[in-house]
Amino acid sequence: MINRTRQGKTLRLAFLSAVVSLVASFAASAAPTPLFNTYRAENGFSNAAVSLAVVSNCVGTIVGLLILGRLSNHLGRRLTAIAGLGLLLVGCLLLLLNEHDIGTLLASS
Repeated sequence: MINRTRQGKTLRLAFLSAVVSLVASFAASAAPTPLFNTYRAENGFSNAAVSLAVVSNCVGTIVGLLILGRLSNHLGRRLTAIAGLGLLLVGCLLLLLNEHDIGTLLASS
């Protein structure tokens, strides 16, 4: 009986961590979009550069989902999830930099 209680708590914790990771991933991937206009106004980026940043953000998300989705079948769900969250953290840290260069903006998206 004790073993089942422990297993239930472990499953709830795993589910909760998966939900938090998913919500954080979607929030972090959508967060830069409103900032692009601010970067355009402050740094003099052209509308084409901002449009390119939005497109690279969308393409990067789609490619990441497609590649990491397949990769998880081979490497395992846990390792792939940790790698995805790590990449997400790197992108967020790049956004904290002063965005004076369109290359940095494209890399962070």
